[in-house]
Amino acid sequence: MGRQTQRRSISRLTAALAATVLTGTSFGATVPITSDLLLHLDAGAGVTTGGGGEVATWADQATTVGGANDATAPGNGPTLVASGINGLPTLNFSAASSQYLQVGANSAFDSDEITWFIVGESNAPGSTQIILRSAYASGAAAGSGSLWGTFTQSNVFKSHARDASAGFKSSDVAATTDPSIISAQWAADDTVSAMVTTPTSTAVGSAATAVTATPTGHVHTRIGTNSGSAASYFDGNISEILVYNTTLSAVDRNEVQGYLNVKYGMVNQGLALYSSMDDPHVNRGGTTPPPALTTDDGNYTVQDQIGGSHGTASAADTTSAVISSATGIADQAIDMSRPGISGDNTSGNAKVNYGDILDITSSVSQTVSLWFNADSTGGTQFIASKGNGGSTNTGWSIFIGDSGNIIARADNSNSSGSTDNLGVGKSFTSGEWHHLVMVIDNVGDGTTGTFTAYLDGVSSGADGLQNGWSLHGGGDGVTFAAGSDFSNSDAIELGLRADGGAEYRGLLDEFAIWNRALSATEIEAIYDLGLSGTGLIASTIPTPAALPAGLTLLTLVGLRRRRHG
Repeated sequence: MGRQTQRRSISRLTAALAATVLTGTSFGATVPITSDLLLHLDAGAGVTTGGGGEVATWADQATTVGGANDATAPGNGPTLVASGINGLPTLNFSAASSQYLQVGANSAFDSDEITWFIVGESNAPGSTQIILRSAYASGAAAGSGSLWGTFTQSNVFKSHARDASAGFKSSDVAATTDPSIISAQWAADDTVSAMVTTPTSTAVGSAATAVTATPTGHVHTRIGTNSGSAASYFDGNISEILVYNTTLSAVDRNEVQGYLNVKYGMVNQGLALYSSMDDPHVNRGGTTPPPALTTDDGNYTVQDQIGGSHGTASAADTTSAVISSATGIADQAIDMSRPGISGDNTSGNAKVNYGDILDITSSVSQTVSLWFNADSTGGTQFIASKGNGGSTNTGWSIFIGDSGNIIARADNSNSSGSTDNLGVGKSFTSGEWHHLVMVIDNVGDGTTGTFTAYLDGVSSGADGLQNGWSLHGGGDGVTFAAGSDFSNSDAIELGLRADGGAEYRGLLDEFAIWNRALSATEIEAIYDLGLSGTGLIASTIPTPAALPAGLTLLTLVGLRRRRHG
C-alpha cells in the first residue's frame, strides 16, 4: 500500500473515531482493575443534586468488596459542576461552607492493605485541609487511633497511616493548584508510598515508628473533612476517588494511574520533549512554511514545543536532506526520503539533532513515541536514538534492522560495570504509517526494571516475545536492575546513527519523550489519537509556556482493548 493510499485509509478511520474524541462527557472506558475495589466515587455517575446544585445523594460505584457502601452527603454536600477537570463532571468543595461527603461503617475497610487514588485540584495547598480520611473504632478522634488518608499542608500532598499503637508513616509530594492525580498505598509493617503525576517521582515517607497493627472497627470514611470531629475542610475539586483493600502491584497501579491520566487529560504529564513537525513549528529565522523548508538551502529549526530544546535539521551535502511540509499522520511531517536518490546513502548525514539532553539516569524512567512511514524495510536505518549505535553502547535507539524488522533497543551500565543488552523487534510493512513506542521503566517493582516496545498499540509483553515480537538487535532480554544508568554523551538524533551512517529513508511525525513510563492504556490512547489525525498538542494554539496555569492541551480519543501480552 502506497503512502497516499494509506493516508486515505487513515482518513476513513477518522470519521469513525472522531465521534469518540474526548471532550469530557464522551469518555466511555472503564476502570481497568476492579478486583478488590472497595470504594469508587465518580462525579459523573450516580450523583443527584438539590435545588442549589449541592449533592443530595451519591452512589458508590464499587460493589466487588463488601457490597455497596453507605454513601451520604450529611446535610452539606459539595456542588456538582457539570464541566470540570478535562470537561468532565467534578464536585466543588467549599471550606467556608463546611462541605463534605461520608461513607458509613463497613467491615471491608478493616484491612491491613489499602491503595487509593484521588483526582482533584486544591485551591489552597498551603493550608491543612483533609481530602480523604478513614477512621476506626480503636480511636476515631484526630490525634489518636487508627486512620489513613491524604491531606494538603505547606504545599504538599501528605498521605499517611496510623495504627492504634500510634505507629505512624507518611509520605509527601509537592502540591500545586493544578489538577493532579494523587495515589498512595500502605500495608502493615510497611511504609506509605505516594505518587502524583507532577512530579512523576515516587516519594516514600519515613517515621520513627512502624505501622504494624491492622485497623479494625471502621467508623466512617470522609471526603473533604477530618475523620474525627469535622474540621480542616477541603477547598477545591474532586472528580474521582478509587479505594482498594489491597496493595496493588506496580503493574496494576500503573494501569489505574494510566486510565485516570487518559480520562482526565493528563497524559502529557511528564512530557519532556515534543515535536509535532507541523509547519507552524519548523522555521528558518523568521520564516515558516509553506513553501517547504529543505536542508539543501541550509539548516533550520524543528521546535520542541514543551521544553524549548529545539532540534536542528541539517545535512552534510545535497545527496540527502530533511524536508518539511510532507503529509503526516497528524497535519505535517518531515521527509527524509530524497525522491530520486536510490540505495542506502551514507554520506549525506541528514538528521535532526536535539543535543545531549534527557539522559536516563538511575532516577529516571522514559518513554519515547514516534510515528514513521518508511520507504522500505531493507538495510539498517536509524529513525531515532540517543547513543546506542551498537548493542553494547549505552543509551537507546529505534531503527530498522537488516532483517526487515523495526527494532527498539537500549543498553545501560549497571553497578558492576557490565551491560544489559535490551532489544526487541517486529516485522512491519513499508509505505504505511506506524506508531512505535519504547518504554524504559527504571522503577519497575523496585528491584527489576522493564523494557517494553509497542508497534501500533501492540505490546512486546513482559518477556519481549508476545504478539509477534522477538528479541532483536543484540538483545538478551527485557529486564534489568531498577535504577540503572543509560546515560551517554551523544545527542538525541532523528534519521541517523550516533556515529553517522545508517540513514533513515521515509517520513517522521509526532516525536515525543516523557520522563516517566507510560502505561499500556495511555499508549493505546496516543495511538488512537494519531489514527484520528490529531497531534498530542494542536499546532494552531499557543505552546504550553504561553498558556494559563492548569490548562490542559491534550484531547484524547476513546480506547479500544488490545492484547498486551
